[in-house]
Amino acid sequence: MNISEGNKNLKNEFRHNFGLEFQFRSWMRATVNYGKRYNAITNLTRLERETGVRRTSPANINGNWNMSEYLYLTYPFSDISVGLTFNHSLNHNVTFVQSFTDSEPKKNAMDWNRFSTGLDVGYSNQYWLTSLEVNYSIEKNKSNYIDNRSGGKRITANAEVSYETPFGLGASTTCRFSKPFGYEMASANQMECIWNVSASYKFLKEKRATLSVTWRAILNSYKGFSAYSSGTSWYETRSFRESSLFVISFHYRFSAFN
Repeated sequence: MNISEGNKNLKNEFRHNFGLEFQFRSWMRATVNYGKRYNAITNLTRLERETGVRRTSPANINGNWNMSEYLYLTYPFSDISVGLTFNHSLNHNVTFVQSFTDSEPKKNAMDWNRFSTGLDVGYSNQYWLTSLEVNYSIEKNKSNYIDNRSGGKRITANAEVSYETPFGLGASTTCRFSKPFGYEMASANQMECIWNVSASYKFLKEKRATLSVTWRAILNSYKGFSAYSSGTSWYETRSFRESSLFVISFHYRFSAFN
């Protein structure tokens, strides 16, 4: 019922990539990239409707391309730095599909669009390191094979504060907040907040030894949600596990890094 075959006429796959980049000092960086695949190798499955037998073989297909644009603006104010990011990407994937109503496989094109913008602020000196990043993203997926459009939106925020004394004691805390909404999986549109706290002590010669204690995912709110697309499908998944951990670790460097 499932037969795998070869293809002696298979051609080598190759691609062309083009990119432009502009940078003004350290304040601005902009890039535009475009790539196209030729003779992309994929699986071609032919369904015999009378018998139900599936014959699968590698085959070449054309029409795959992708593009992306990126803009980063930043400016330092003494010990404080502020950055603004804009990013867009589009993937156009072409594959073969065949349903029970199709007499022959046909091409299916899937477009995956993602736009994100973010703001990050950081402060650092001899002892302190603090950072905050907020990001908003939109992703949309559309296949020629179906009428519905999939996708969703997400707000994320990451914060970190750490302090280290001259005599080796240190402490830090990090927090990651995520709130997806608009996705088809209703249980996935839940808030996630991962909060970690750690303390460390560096000692011995040149502070090569480090003893640290970390409490990870204190709030135990891990949701494990992810969304992505393939050449023919849109996937939304969640993983479940006990996320809160208490870790004690010891590290020693055998050589000093100057």
